[in-house]
Amino acid sequence: MTKDLKFLKNYSLLEMKSKFSRRDFLKTIPLLGLNSAFSLKKWDLEGFRQFFPESLAVKREILNNERIKEIRNFCNLYGTPYNSNLFEAGERIIFKGTEPYLSLITKDNVFLPSLAIKFTDAEISLNTKEKRFFNVNGAFEIPLGDSFRWKPKILKYKLIYRTPDNKTEETCYRYVRTPFCQLKDGPIKIIVFSDTHLPDDRNFTRQQLTNPEIFDLRTNGEYVNRIFLKKLVNNPNYLPAGDEMYLMNGFNVANAIWYILNNEEPDFFINLGDDHGGFGHTWESLGLPNQHLATELELDAIIRMFRLAQRKIYSALMSHIPCYYVLGNHDGENGWSRMLPFAMKWRKRYLPLPGANEGGSSDENYYPIIWGCQERVSSLSPRPPEITCLILDVTRYNINQPLVPENWTSGQEQLKWLENKLNEAALFRFIFTHHIFGGWPTQSDCRLDSPHSYAYGRGMGFTREYYEDLNRFLEASGYSFLKVNPEKIEQIYKTNLFLKKGVDAIVYGHDHIFKGKKIGRCDNGRDLYAVCAGTTKNLAEISWFIQPLFIRDYGRHDRMEFFTCPGYLVIEITESGINFYYKKAGQAFWAYPNSNLPLTARTGDVISAYMI
Repeated sequence: MTKDLKFLKNYSLLEMKSKFSRRDFLKTIPLLGLNSAFSLKKWDLEGFRQFFPESLAVKREILNNERIKEIRNFCNLYGTPYNSNLFEAGERIIFKGTEPYLSLITKDNVFLPSLAIKFTDAEISLNTKEKRFFNVNGAFEIPLGDSFRWKPKILKYKLIYRTPDNKTEETCYRYVRTPFCQLKDGPIKIIVFSDTHLPDDRNFTRQQLTNPEIFDLRTNGEYVNRIFLKKLVNNPNYLPAGDEMYLMNGFNVANAIWYILNNEEPDFFINLGDDHGGFGHTWESLGLPNQHLATELELDAIIRMFRLAQRKIYSALMSHIPCYYVLGNHDGENGWSRMLPFAMKWRKRYLPLPGANEGGSSDENYYPIIWGCQERVSSLSPRPPEITCLILDVTRYNINQPLVPENWTSGQEQLKWLENKLNEAALFRFIFTHHIFGGWPTQSDCRLDSPHSYAYGRGMGFTREYYEDLNRFLEASGYSFLKVNPEKIEQIYKTNLFLKKGVDAIVYGHDHIFKGKKIGRCDNGRDLYAVCAGTTKNLAEISWFIQPLFIRDYGRHDRMEFFTCPGYLVIEITESGINFYYKKAGQAFWAYPNSNLPLTARTGDVISAYMI
């Protein structure tokens, strides 16, 4: 007893913002009894520990050890970072506005007798609450707002469930950073993946494989977990060999995920599109029907598989880090695509995103992410968030594939939404979009001498001056018939709006390289930057890089004036500014010499950076 009292006396309580003071807490000790206070269950002791000072390094080590051990155990037992006998994918945590939601998907015809979500508030550790459900089955989303009333910076939860054979299984606690993390407490970090192009792991036949099962695992996304993540958790230095060399896009994603879980501690994750969605042009080489000839039943089943694959692939991240999606031109939701209704249906089922209730679209295809939120002074005077990220949909509102850059549009409804959102206050503002609403008058190959049957939205065409200079370049090159009308380029209007409202950066993908550029000076005196986010892909598109328009916008590949693959983007926001770090995502030994990332660089090494 004396030892226990001395222990309490020698440690000061952490500073707490709630009404639950140090004195109030100590008053509870006699009520609990010291013996019972120090013979609590594991989860209580974990919460109790939060009242005492620990270095960030120690806290990180505790968190990582618990989380990594669980992922390793699940991968070794089930081949995936979750119990794949019961669940189609791991649980997914996400914030819509400031309210947390938890999404779960049980396997078909599996009913869990009971499932509990147990919470420990990270700031008031003895204030615990639990949600219980019975006879759980299917895909469902659970609002957690009534268990989040203290608005902590860390949402701590775990799942406890009974299996159909009446065994109890539980996850470790997840420590999820919330929108109430503020810049005064340290940097806010966003991880960005773009253009993973996982269906590009396709250029082989079943007959080429020593293990033919890989052919099917690739299609449903299972190979990312069952082959690569499972090996990485037991050997972080593992590199693919044999059949696995055909699947390098998936390896880079798994490798980056594993590094992020061990090292990054981000606030949230954004995928800029072209991930594992539509990709109709790959279907036949994946052993699927031709996209144009498939029946509606086939379209529905195939898109369901692809959307579910996205949940599977990112399961190790999604339970710990809120994950958001931007729709790309290969995600099945283009306005001219037969896949659109099916792709949207299954995305909303398996990958729900903020919608109309959170200030976005009812289709959840464009929406805001807010972070660095503060408590209201009163119900009539909410404080603005420190960071606002506006997610745009670049392809939905083009009924036909654009023939010229002038045809790219976000639609009147989305444009009006964007204008209104930019009128709302925030310290930092970001725009996330798959590609620009304009660009070069070329097809996907970037060639001036291509057939010009569509415009693909490539390049850094953000301002009127850019397009006026582009027209002079086209005329001098003998392609004056490709000149564009700046008056009809929607991106120019958007850029002027961003400059007027004080947007800090436009972050986009699509062009598969990392490059940043100052676009102009905002009315508030800050600079507007555009950053192309790179790609985790394995093979760099050298045929693009030698084209005149690519060189004109991005520079020379061989002079490292931009960087290729495989990489991912880290956006670190501090009170004094923003850092953009492009980090290596994997050992792309098949990519060389196309990749210009240093051979000696390791996963997580910073390849290039912009600081604004």
